[in-house]
Amino acid sequence: MPHDGSRYPTALAAVRGVNRDLLEGDRLQGSGDNPTEQPTRECLNYRFCLQSMRHRLAERLSLDVAAARFVWMMAANNRLADIAFYEPRVKSFSDDQLTVPGSSYGMRLRQSQPGLDQVIGVIDELKAHRSTRRAAIVIYHPIDAIRKFKDIPCAFGMFFHAREEKLNATVLMRSNNAWSLMPFNIFEFSMLGEVVAVEAGLEPGNLSYFAGSMHLYERDVDKVNRHLSEQPDLQEAMPPMPRDEDESPLRQLKTLGEMEARIRHKSMAIDRYTIGEWIDQFNENLAPYWAQIGLLLLCNVAKRIDSKTLEEVTSHLDPVFERLAQRIKLAPRENSERIESSPLFGPSADKNVVVLESEGLDRRFTHLANSYELEHGPIGSRNLLKARRIVFQRLAARGESDSLTYDLFKSILRSVSG
Repeated sequence: MPHDGSRYPTALAAVRGVNRDLLEGDRLQGSGDNPTEQPTRECLNYRFCLQSMRHRLAERLSLDVAAARFVWMMAANNRLADIAFYEPRVKSFSDDQLTVPGSSYGMRLRQSQPGLDQVIGVIDELKAHRSTRRAAIVIYHPIDAIRKFKDIPCAFGMFFHAREEKLNATVLMRSNNAWSLMPFNIFEFSMLGEVVAVEAGLEPGNLSYFAGSMHLYERDVDKVNRHLSEQPDLQEAMPPMPRDEDESPLRQLKTLGEMEARIRHKSMAIDRYTIGEWIDQFNENLAPYWAQIGLLLLCNVAKRIDSKTLEEVTSHLDPVFERLAQRIKLAPRENSERIESSPLFGPSADKNVVVLESEGLDRRFTHLANSYELEHGPIGSRNLLKARRIVFQRLAARGESDSLTYDLFKSILRSVSG
């Protein structure tokens, strides 16, 4: 069923409108042999227009994952581990479990060949020729038509047209899952559209959206019906991206990409005691707009720790993000954290050894710190950091994580407190 197109003021309205149309779409039974051929409701040649790129937030959006997808894209990244840190389900789309060959839109846009950055190319074209019809970027490659991989890009590319000092962007999708993926695609492509607009000295305009196949899996129909029965309450736009030269989007995104890598690599050493230092780092190294995107990434780390740590990060978010961030749920713990013995938890053969089923020196250190504070009161962040540094220097490098006892912890803490 082709679609003539609708105009929506917000991404929230677009997500609801598109899925409402799909409930009445053509029904495909599917063979069931391939995950992409499950029973589906579909509209062919579907198009709509988001009237304002900045109204890109939808209730269906997991903000921490959306921010990670965008930063991963703008960093020209295709490493599976880097994006799977935020969204583990992407692993099912990698054949070699090392890379994401198709959905790595940033790699295809900004580094498909050494030195070939299509984003810079369209910005330069728009600066030189305001009315150009040549500002286009390509995601789909000819090889994608024949290669047999799990991950073939859903996006074909984008067009950019500057008219009356506004930049209007067009997204071309080969295929789009309207329920689970489209809210993220709207977010990342409208963000890219505003980056191009600001770098080219234009105001962001609308985002036209075209999908060869816009579809909804039958398994999600009940979820869509429940969603449509709820009263929407999100209408806010994101604030404008900064335009100062020092705060230009591409410059800020480079710094943000570097900081994202740091928090990901050091995530096991981040806890309720050190989270404030990372919040400060984002605020000190980035313009306020981009620091907020960084804090959304930090939410993903915080939700692996505990609810208070997550609340600490979300309390620093602007109201437009904070409301959606309330939907970020604590990550399920992969390992139990059972304390079998310690001076505080009862007798055992060795009263000094704390045995934890979860792995990692960092987790052991955190439990011992919690136990100490229950007994003696707050440690203080400076002494805690000093103690952590000594513990990792003495034990981690020598592979002796099992030998961190409560008595040893107290001894190290006394040494840094004296």
